[in-house]
Amino acid sequence: MHGFWGNALSKQQGNITQQNLQGEQMAMANFQARIPFTEPEKLAFIPFQYLPSDLNFFVDGGLVWSKQKK
Repeated sequence: MHGFWGNALSKQQGNITQQNLQGEQMAMANFQARIPFTEPEKLAFIPFQYLPSDLNFFVDGGLVWSKQKK
């Protein structure tokens, strides 16, 4: 899981419990952009016939929550 530091999920630290990671509602979003980098096409930054490649940029995010207050 991204966004957690060191021993955040360990029992000794006690910062995050299993109840904090559960819920009935979920939202997810992502964004991805692919740009041709080397290809035989005219859209590529570097026209190169033998090695097609892309530049990829992406962002992912998600959230889980519960209507019940614990």
